[in-house]
Amino acid sequence: MIVLGISCFYHDSAICIMKDGEILFAGEEERFSRLKHDSQFPSLALRAGLDHCKIEADEIDKVIFYEKPFLTYERIFETIMELAPRSFSLFYDSLSKIIKNKLFIKSTLRKHLRKTLKNEDYVIEFCEHHYSHALSAFIPSEFEEAAILCIDGVGEWDTTTVWHGKDGVISKKYSINYPHSIGLFYSLFTEYCGFKANSGEYKMMGLAPYGEPIYVDIIKDNFIKVHEDGSIRLNTQNISADFRSDLVMSSLDKILGSKKRDSEDISQFYKDIASSVQQICEEVVEKMIIFALDKCNSKRICLAGGVALNCVANGKIAKKIGAENIWIQPAAGDNGGAIGAAMSGWNKKISNFRPTLGTQYSSEKIKNIIDSKSLKYQEASVDLIVNDIINKKVVAIFQGRMEFGPRALGNRSIIAKSAEPSMKALLNEKIKKREGFRPFAPIVLEKNMGKLFKDAYKSPFMLFTQYSIGNIYSATTHVDGSSRVQSVSEENGLVFDILNEYESRTTEQALVNTSFNIRGEPIVESPQNALDCFFDSGIDSLCLGDFYIRKSDNNKDFIFFESREFLKD
Repeated sequence: MIVLGISCFYHDSAICIMKDGEILFAGEEERFSRLKHDSQFPSLALRAGLDHCKIEADEIDKVIFYEKPFLTYERIFETIMELAPRSFSLFYDSLSKIIKNKLFIKSTLRKHLRKTLKNEDYVIEFCEHHYSHALSAFIPSEFEEAAILCIDGVGEWDTTTVWHGKDGVISKKYSINYPHSIGLFYSLFTEYCGFKANSGEYKMMGLAPYGEPIYVDIIKDNFIKVHEDGSIRLNTQNISADFRSDLVMSSLDKILGSKKRDSEDISQFYKDIASSVQQICEEVVEKMIIFALDKCNSKRICLAGGVALNCVANGKIAKKIGAENIWIQPAAGDNGGAIGAAMSGWNKKISNFRPTLGTQYSSEKIKNIIDSKSLKYQEASVDLIVNDIINKKVVAIFQGRMEFGPRALGNRSIIAKSAEPSMKALLNEKIKKREGFRPFAPIVLEKNMGKLFKDAYKSPFMLFTQYSIGNIYSATTHVDGSSRVQSVSEENGLVFDILNEYESRTTEQALVNTSFNIRGEPIVESPQNALDCFFDSGIDSLCLGDFYIRKSDNNKDFIFFESREFLKD
């Protein structure tokens, strides 16, 4: 049976194609539309997926949507009634979008399927939002039995849910309902600190170590109560139940004594706020995990939902209960809901999950694109790449299948010398063109993890922070000594070979790995995207499949990075 899972109409739209329990393809719409966090129906991703899998539209047996929109409508409508009359103007736009896209979702999906695939005669089913998350976490995990914890902003009514998984079947054990959401709480403070909600939460996490958690008490006294079991209650007098931004920002200003950040400069106040909110988030996640394990009488836990991407919290939990007892869905956000939706009704475990589930381009196709632009190139080799890195060059990698989820794991990556003190500033300012406080992640061979990190453990999907032994690799060691490390094995292919060769020639054991994109744009999907990003940034060399292109070898009229206009990300 071929099942199509779809998540869309909120943020990070995606599709997943499964056949008889095997994930054949998963891809986010943003990679194809080039609109970051694209929420539209994932028509481009769907066409690409069917093309990759060589599946015809009429071979799809079932379409499963990742949530039940009528429950979402019910929640919004009840909130309107509770807060009327002031809520009417705020919710007019939300309701119109719900009615247009979601309330009559089956007909909406059929319309898009007809437009995309010239076919609408599909069996269409729906599963609850957190059920999708829970399946995406447990079914691909290494565990036959585990507690499952899903924490995000909100899905229908749920903001946090606990499930128990055993032998491929999951059952719901506990839930926290809207508006009491640690995910929405974190997003509100993300906005208060001057970043974009539903996008900049990772910046908050990165900013936190520069501050001190001196506002924890005042935030708890006025905005959130955290119970011993990890459940929370938001103070809806200060955080309106409709999460109306202007009202909440005004409340934060009044109580904390400062307005929402609206300048490029980040004062110590906002660093301390970030630190305080991060500490509260870590407390909630830790307590909820302990509660979930006890509730399910289990020793192992699977995580999904946007909050599961908080790698600092994950790292502290791993230290407490053992990393071998945690499995996190790499696409933990709404994009991963497409995987969970496709798994709905499968009721069996799948093995050997890897997040490299996207598109792949043949050497012939890549060469045709290079030749059409009259670019000079060499045959790609590990030797060429390592030579450039040793010489402090920045190298982009475009290899194999594209990763699914927010992390680049070596197939759509930018890599550079981690032991070079100036590399972090260079990458932030000249390559990524982003805030200077933001850290970069290291890639390290699995065998070397214990040499570089305290109490080290495998982290193949870059979902945990671990603490460095020393500060040799300054480009990938954050101000608090932490690193969001990716452990690399033979399964990683080219970057595994690069690390081995690099170590043999330098004795250094870590490199920078950051996603192959520039500010405000999604990670590159195609060879054309790769070339555009390469020639429009400060990257020195590009390993594009079997071909190696150096900027210095091509005397072209490049559009340099400084000429670009960047979207707020």
